Amino acid sequence: MLGIVRRAAAVARGALTVRAWRRLALSCWLGLWTIAGSAETTGRDWALSGDGAYVIHRDARMAWPRCVEGTAWNGRRCTGAPLLMDRQEALALARARSEQSGVTWRLPHVKELQQLASASALASSRDGAALLPAASHGWCWSATAVVDTRGFNEYNYGNVSRGLNKANVNQLGFLHGWAVNTVDGEARGDVPKRTKLSVRLVLPLD
Repeated sequence: MLGIVRRAAAVARGALTVRAWRRLALSCWLGLWTIAGSAETTGRDWALSGDGAYVIHRDARMAWPRCVEGTAWNGRRCTGAPLLMDRQEALALARARSEQSGVTWRLPHVKELQQLASASALASSRDGAALLPAASHGWCWSATAVVDTRGFNEYNYGNVSRGLNKANVNQLGFLHGWAVNTVDGEARGDVPKRTKLSVRLVLPLD
């Protein structure tokens, strides 16, 4: 809220760019949506927008479309056919969406997708209504691409038997990416980057 107030003051001084103004307007818009949808709150940190199309993570200041790319919320469910993309296409989609809208859409990180999956499962078990409709579940690409081989033991028998060493583990990291299953939050870092998966973008509100 403080960030919104500061931006509003900057507007009064004529200090905001068009892009920053669009970000401010969207933040206020989603904020009003959340207030309008307060009867649909799913806990202190998570709430649905007034029209049900977005999941708002209040503490993290993030907005998630309830439907994966290629589908849209019609007031009751996600309709349409999901877009299946490889990791490079998913990253390109986020860049194009940002340029078109003037606000920063991005591919989420593994932990963020896992938090969303966990919150949706908790809401379903508590309230009987998940944050993410069943039709929008599945494996989604993440922006996480860090491969940490510091703990890799190239002398471990299992690694030796599979022909793995630090060099080819790094190569595998270059060819593979991280994806998360929003049904249960399972994450895998060995998914070939050319694999076609669903895409779920996220919008930071700050």
